[in-house]
Amino acid sequence: MELLYAEDLESGAVIDLGHVKVSRQDILGFGKRWDPLPMHTDEKAAAAGPFGGLIASVIHTLAMFQRLQVNGFFARTAIIAGRGMESMHCPHRCVRGRFARRTPDQEHPAA
Repeated sequence: MELLYAEDLESGAVIDLGHVKVSRQDILGFGKRWDPLPMHTDEKAAAAGPFGGLIASVIHTLAMFQRLQVNGFFARTAIIAGRGMESMHCPHRCVRGRFARRTPDQEHPAA
């Protein structure tokens, strides 16, 4: 596979990173270990909350996105190390049974 360099990437390009199906056990396990808020760890409390059930934490969603980025994008690029993240916004909640799907922002490609 030929490696991509920063100059090979075009602003606005869309790269399909694939998807991850999120299970109840995934949400509960990650929540209990890393983000123990009731909306991530307690089905009864989560059902009575504003989202109507369990949701994955933003940190969990970011971890899934990182895995998709590594497998679907970084593995094909001549990247040495990340320099940081400028911003992150999660406009949609991630619930069990749904797929987490994302494409990287090509406004600021990794160099």
